[in-house]
Amino acid sequence: MTASIKRIGLICTLLILAACQSLITPHTETVIADTRCECADLVVRQPDETIAKTPVCPAAATASRTPTAGASKAKIINDLLVIGRVENVTLLPGNTRLKARIDTGAGLTSLNAQALVFFERDGASWVRFSVPTEVAGKVVTLEKPVKRYVNIKQHSGESQRRPIVEISLKLGAIEEPTDASLADRSAYLYPLLVGRNFLRDRAMVDVSTKFTIPSRQR
Repeated sequence: MTASIKRIGLICTLLILAACQSLITPHTETVIADTRCECADLVVRQPDETIAKTPVCPAAATASRTPTAGASKAKIINDLLVIGRVENVTLLPGNTRLKARIDTGAGLTSLNAQALVFFERDGASWVRFSVPTEVAGKVVTLEKPVKRYVNIKQHSGESQRRPIVEISLKLGAIEEPTDASLADRSAYLYPLLVGRNFLRDRAMVDVSTKFTIPSRQR
C-alpha cells in the first residue's frame, strides 16, 4: 500500500514537471501562407518567415534582366518587323513623315491626296496631287503615272472611283514601293492607311501598341 502511494506520488510529480516545462518552452509552429504570383494563377507556398518578401514571378524576373526592344531597338519575330496599330511612316522621295493607321483588314494602302489633276504624258495617264504634311500649310506635290482605277464602296452605299499609283514608303527597316489609292482623307485621323499589300511578308502587327519604331530608324 505504501509502495502504491509512493508510485502515484512520483507519477503526479512527473506530470507537474512536464506541465511546467511546457509553460517555460514556447511551442514552435511553422505557419504556411499563400501568396499569389501576379502574372499567373499560381499559388506559391512559403513559410511565415518569408512572407515579408514579395513573390517574384519567374517570367518577370527574366524580363527585368532582358533589355526591351522599346526606343532603342526594333523587335523582329520570324524575320518580320513587329509594329503597332499606328506608326510614323516616311513617304519617299522627300522624307515626308506621315502618321499611319496600320490596317490588316485593308487589302490596299490609301494615301491622303488633294488637288488631283489628271493629264497625259507620252500617251499614258498621269496624275498630279498634293500631300499635306504635319507642318501646317506645307504640302508635297507629286506626279505619278496612273496604274489603274478601283471603285471603293463607301459606308453610305455609294461607290467612289480612285486612281491607283505606286508610292515608296519607309517603315523602320522596310523601304518598299507599294500601290496606293489616292483619296481625300482629310476627314480621317490619319492621312495614310497602310494595308496588307505593303505589310505582307514584311511585318506583323501588335494592336496593343503604337509608335514602336525608334525615331532614328524612321
